Amino acid sequence: MYFVIGMRKIKTDEEFRNKIVGHNHRTRTYKSTHLNINPDKTKHNIHLTPLEFRNEEEIRSYTKKHLKKGKRQLQKGKAFGFEILVDCSKVPNWTEDYYIDYLVKAEAWFKNRFKGQKVVSSVIHRDEGKPHLHLTFLYFNEELGQWNQKNLYKDKLTDLNKILADFERDIGAKFGFKKGKSKNLDEIVKGIEVGNSKNGKKWYAKADVDLQLKKHKNLLKQVKDLKFYKDKADLERLANTVANHQLQEQTTKNLFLEGENKQLQTTNKSLQKQAKEQEQKIQEQDKKIAELTNNVDVKVEQLVKKRIEPLQKQVVEQNKKIQEQDKKIAEQGQEILSYRTKIKTLKEEFEAYTKEVYKSVVEPLKDALNEISFSSIKNKIIELSNYKKEREIEEDEPSLGR
Repeated sequence: MYFVIGMRKIKTDEEFRNKIVGHNHRTRTYKSTHLNINPDKTKHNIHLTPLEFRNEEEIRSYTKKHLKKGKRQLQKGKAFGFEILVDCSKVPNWTEDYYIDYLVKAEAWFKNRFKGQKVVSSVIHRDEGKPHLHLTFLYFNEELGQWNQKNLYKDKLTDLNKILADFERDIGAKFGFKKGKSKNLDEIVKGIEVGNSKNGKKWYAKADVDLQLKKHKNLLKQVKDLKFYKDKADLERLANTVANHQLQEQTTKNLFLEGENKQLQTTNKSLQKQAKEQEQKIQEQDKKIAELTNNVDVKVEQLVKKRIEPLQKQVVEQNKKIQEQDKKIAEQGQEILSYRTKIKTLKEEFEAYTKEVYKSVVEPLKDALNEISFSSIKNKIIELSNYKKEREIEEDEPSLGR
């Protein structure tokens, strides 16, 4: 799938009025000159930027007001604007909304690329087959307040090859498009033109071959419905021409398909060969894996006998020891419980004995002490002290006499 971008300069007032105002915004009436335009669908065209100027004079009047001091007005006869057309291949299963989304993103990309350049027209046509975008800029930069052709050329912003490469990277690739062959915009938008013959009795058609092949069914239907061909022979001639183009197209397609078929057969043989080689490699790898698996099993068995079985025996013995210790601990626990019971009994007996002693001994002494006064105790102490002194004197006197 390809995206298509075309560019053309706007040099004259006539080009601006016919191509931008007349064709892009449908201010001209198309009866017999553009059979590919459906007037009933024109009202569905999307005007992203409304038409602001009707001719070159209005454009120059506007730019003169916005020129910055010291900047020159553009000379007469010089290109004052450029138009960009954005289109793409027909994509299976795409509705109009998908094409419009692609074109809106494309418009935003170009506006960002030419930031500051005055946009005078931006419209999506929905009345000519699948939607496509016409976007027109002035070479006048509003931000700089000057005509800007030289800077655009110097920065290669208007170089079509650079535009195609950058657009493919930023927009086309996201929609699955590759860049198509660059063309002049006049070639891309060239449609089927129908005019009056010299004698005024016959109508004839001039069409681009690719466009005719693409639209031969619609072309025949429109010619029959509108009766542009008054001479039956002319209509038959056109039908034969279309049929011949259709046959040529089918022949080309058949040759292309034959070439593709041969290429596919060659590719198939190559793939079969690769498949056999891969199968052999897989078999060899399976054999190696089987050998490695057997070696691993043997080593695991040896490891089990050398290391794991002795460890298992140790674990069994340790479990037995632990069980014996658990048994002893249980017996000791019973003894401890018995001791605790005895201690509790003794404690209870001691408490009872304490109460009995307190009742039989302490309480009587307490009563007796309550009866003894402090003065009596003092007198008793004095008596005992005097008695002790007397006894000491008696014991000392005989020793002195000897």
